[in-house]
Amino acid sequence: MLLDEMQIALNELLVTYQEAADHFEDAVNYVQRNDTKQLFETVREGHNQAVDVLTEQVRKTGALPRAQDTDREEARQIFTHVKAALSDDEHEVFLNDRMRHEKQIEAAIADALQLPFEAEAKACLEALHKRELLVIAELETALNERATGIR
Repeated sequence: MLLDEMQIALNELLVTYQEAADHFEDAVNYVQRNDTKQLFETVREGHNQAVDVLTEQVRKTGALPRAQDTDREEARQIFTHVKAALSDDEHEVFLNDRMRHEKQIEAAIADALQLPFEAEAKACLEALHKRELLVIAELETALNERATGIR
């Protein structure tokens, strides 16, 4: 069965959220600061909830949810660990990597919102988009506080 562009967009978002949740899980186990750990845990939980919602939306289209490429994701996590190990500020490396990925998620949701989804799927995507903008704002705050030495 060939997938239509809406099924593809939902599946791409699903995989992206799965990958992001895994990266936040990895980062939680690596960073030392409790405030950042808490932020990462909260975002990870939200991403896991988004995975559940998107899985349901994919199924409602008649498609099967796609699985992520675990080898590729493991390689990305290793690369982040290497960058962190070589950095003077490993904490900032994890924050920047997570920020970069979250901006990719936000852009993918914005692109998906241009497609002619049914009302329920559109509302789901709009809610995810709002939440993603909040996540990006929280990560920006953490990076700014880091840069200015507030914490």
